[in-house]
Parts: sequence; C-alpha cells; structure tokens
Amino acid sequence: KSRDVAECYQYISFTHLGLGDVDEAENFAKKALDLRIELFEGENHKSVGESYINYGTIYLAKGEFEQATEYMEKAIKTFDSTCGEQSFDFIMGCKFLGTAYMIQLKVEEAEDNYEKSLVVAT
Repeated sequence: KSRDVAECYQYISFTHLGLGDVDEAENFAKKALDLRIELFEGENHKSVGESYINYGTIYLAKGEFEQATEYMEKAIKTFDSTCGEQSFDFIMGCKFLGTAYMIQLKVEEAEDNYEKSLVVAT
C-alpha cells in the first residue's frame, strides 16, 4: 500500500462526486482516509487533512451540513498542526469552511473564515 494508492482513491472519489454518485464518492473517500491514517500512523498529516476536505465536500453534497463543517474544521486543525497557518492548505481549508457556512446561510461564520484566509494570504 502506498501514498499513490490513497491518492488514486481520492481522485476516484472526486470523479464520482462530480458525476453525482455521492455514495460511491463517500466509499472511495473512506478508502483514501483509512489508508492515509494507516500510512501516516494517525491523523496528523497533511494528506489526512485533504481527505477531511473531501469528506466535507461530500457531506455538503448530501445536505449534511453539520458533518460537512465538522470535517472542514478537522482539516483546518490538521493543516495548522502539520503545515502551519501560513500554508496554502490552511488558507484553502478556511475557504472551504467559509463556503460550507455560506451554503448554510451562516454569513458571519463564512465571512470570518474568508477573512482569516485573506489575512494569512496577504
């Protein structure tokens, strides 16, 4: 098992999500996340954060907003601890979380996350 296999699972998940097959997207997202946690001996790795973003996106597509924001928040924490607040991944995590809040019409929370990503990016 390798990082490449986990990456392939992740991209297959993206493909199914793009095709509207949310259940199959979630199936491959789980494979990617489980393999990454195994490979990196826990959740504290950038790739695991990427899997959390994918899960968050899947839950948004399913209309399961609390779970979506939970996974986006986990991703941001993971990116903060592995890459730091100044990283591209952290910035993208804040943008994804902001979008998740916007979809829920939680404008203030969305704006907070967009502003956090802007501050870090500049």
